[in-house]
Amino acid sequence: MNTIQLAQTTAEIPFRLLDSLRQVPQEQFLAPSLSGGRSLRDVLVHMLIAEQNWVGHVVLKSEKSPAQLQDFASVDEIERAWHLVREETMRFLRAATAEQLSTTIVDEYEPHITYSAELALWHWLTHEFFHAGEICLALGLRGIQSFVPEIIS
Repeated sequence: MNTIQLAQTTAEIPFRLLDSLRQVPQEQFLAPSLSGGRSLRDVLVHMLIAEQNWVGHVVLKSEKSPAQLQDFASVDEIERAWHLVREETMRFLRAATAEQLSTTIVDEYEPHITYSAELALWHWLTHEFFHAGEICLALGLRGIQSFVPEIIS
């Protein structure tokens, strides 16, 4: 399975997470995690912004996302924004050519570092899988049934 196939296979993960998070009371959704770290809302918005920036800004060369954590107070607000971002991501992935995937990207903060567009996509995907697992664990610790992301089948 290549990067594009993996992204297409797992495209619904954020929306399945959001469905599970509808069971979480708002005060728990916004509260720091059980370990004192980021709230569930903060992790989700971090995932959303990461997709906007890694796929949209780094790979597609669009403007960097101006979104901030405080822009999103609810699951519904995050879902609306994420549908737009995911739609753009999937539109690119469906049409991506080998040439586009092999394009060399120069890191904007460390110009001596270069990588392919496909590696940037791989980074975004592994980042999403990591945080999806983090959210599923947080839900389980709260006694809330969540789906188990099927990444490799």
